[in-house]
Amino acid sequence: MAVEETIRLCMEQNVLAEFLKGRKKEVMDAMNILYDQDYIWNAALKESRDEGLERGRLEGEAINSQKTAVRMAGMGFSVEEIANVLDEEVKTVQTWLNK
Repeated sequence: MAVEETIRLCMEQNVLAEFLKGRKKEVMDAMNILYDQDYIWNAALKESRDEGLERGRLEGEAINSQKTAVRMAGMGFSVEEIANVLDEEVKTVQTWLNK
């Protein structure tokens, strides 16, 4: 375990050796808690980042579909044809074109 190895190295190199001799378990418990908190924090951060990237990707796709719908309407495609090509609901395409 990394915590035990860190404590061993500190004691070996006489870094806080006296303190660690008497409080090794206490220090290990505290370091494990900090490690767990850091792990949880990083996992939550990654999850948030991934969700944000996915949301941005979906919003980008929606914007692109809206622009494509407007171009297609300008080319004479019907709302139904646009909805079919973009795999969207007719109501959604109508909303985009009425903006």
